[in-house]
Amino acid sequence: MTEPAKATKTPIVISKVGIIGAGQMGSGIAHVCALAGFDVVISDISEEQLKKSIGAIEKNMARQVNKGFVSESDKNAALGRIKTGTGYSLLGDRDLVVEAVIENPELKVDAFKRLDAIVRSGDAGAALNQAILTEGRPLGDAFFGVDNTLLSRALTAKVFAR
Repeated sequence: MTEPAKATKTPIVISKVGIIGAGQMGSGIAHVCALAGFDVVISDISEEQLKKSIGAIEKNMARQVNKGFVSESDKNAALGRIKTGTGYSLLGDRDLVVEAVIENPELKVDAFKRLDAIVRSGDAGAALNQAILTEGRPLGDAFFGVDNTLLSRALTAKVFAR
């Protein structure tokens, strides 16, 4: 019996996550990522929306503390891992960027065009951005999970080598 082929590629380590869009979805994704230990940046065109997003995340985490799901120290550490801003340049060093823009096709394509300008060339992200721009529509699957305190969506892109 022959041994299976060994993987030749090094897995990507994700420690820094960027989120485009500070609405309900973007806030939920930031909440989950920060509690999981990721360094999070939320980018939105509105400073006011970013403030609302942080307020919602603080409120939802406080609810989790009150229910005993999260400790106060874990909540504080998670909140300390979240940064916000209005520019796309904040996303340049992210290992993963999740698009959570409102459901407007033009805005979504614009978001990917802006990302394409800052993503390091040769990255899988650059290849994915090109695929999205070429196809004219986002690629991937949206997954929804609802509990009493959180609605979140993760966009999982499918990129296959030929």
